[in-house]
Amino acid sequence: MYSGSDPRDRSRSRNGQNHKRKRNKEKTKWGALSTIVLVLAIGVFAFSLYQLAIHLLPYWQGRQESQHVQQLAIRTDPPPGVDETTWQGLWIDFEALLETNPDTVAWLQFESPEIINYPVVHSHDNQEYLHRSFTGEKSILGSIFMDMNNNADFMDRNTIIYGHRMRIGGEMFAQLGMYEDIEHVRQYPKFMIYTPDGKVRLYEVFAVAIINEIAFQYQTEFMDDDEFAAYIERAIGESKINIDWVQVLPTDRIVTLSTCTPTPVRSERLIVQAVLRDILVNVPDTSYSAQP
Repeated sequence: MYSGSDPRDRSRSRNGQNHKRKRNKEKTKWGALSTIVLVLAIGVFAFSLYQLAIHLLPYWQGRQESQHVQQLAIRTDPPPGVDETTWQGLWIDFEALLETNPDTVAWLQFESPEIINYPVVHSHDNQEYLHRSFTGEKSILGSIFMDMNNNADFMDRNTIIYGHRMRIGGEMFAQLGMYEDIEHVRQYPKFMIYTPDGKVRLYEVFAVAIINEIAFQYQTEFMDDDEFAAYIERAIGESKINIDWVQVLPTDRIVTLSTCTPTPVRSERLIVQAVLRDILVNVPDTSYSAQP
């Protein structure tokens, strides 16, 4: 009787070994391909993180600087010449601000949105502080600055203050849009401007409008009370919300806060206009002198 192995068995064995080697090769091929895909995915992810960090870094740096300037300027201890037993509230250390930036003319502070809490600077043009921080560094956040045509003492009939509307983080004037809601105006109608003479000026919002960058609301000089009265009437008429409980007289002084809008229209601006309601003594007058 023939006891050798069946040729068919040997053929099946060879076929099985070939199939196993083929599968191993395919596994090795797919394993290498998977590794390449994984490495590429990690590379794309790392590059995306890098791009995101590069994009967000200026916003983070701007917020860090703002916090540093606030810590430098906002004081709750008794100011020089004031009895600590009678002192309440806060004051702005303009001496420290002017040492940091001699262009400082004021400090702007809102109760809400409380993020609007910044120094105001004044330059010979309206370009310098568009992309320059309060400490002089290059910054996409820029600074809050007064119009070049205004006097630094806030005695013009219309003082204009500009600030960027940041898409990320909400810094600068990004939150002025809250004043497009009349209920917010009712709840938080006033804001304050501190000045180096030791005074704090209290303003009340009377108009909010979406305008063109060359609109009449940017007028700063007026021949007389009649021209200013006509300006006020028109500004109130073009307000997108009806703040009918606030009266503005031809002898009043106003502030116009201006920023961009979130629309693609580059020439469009949002303005919040407010009338001076009171001037309070914040601290004793000092020798601080804001630069014109």
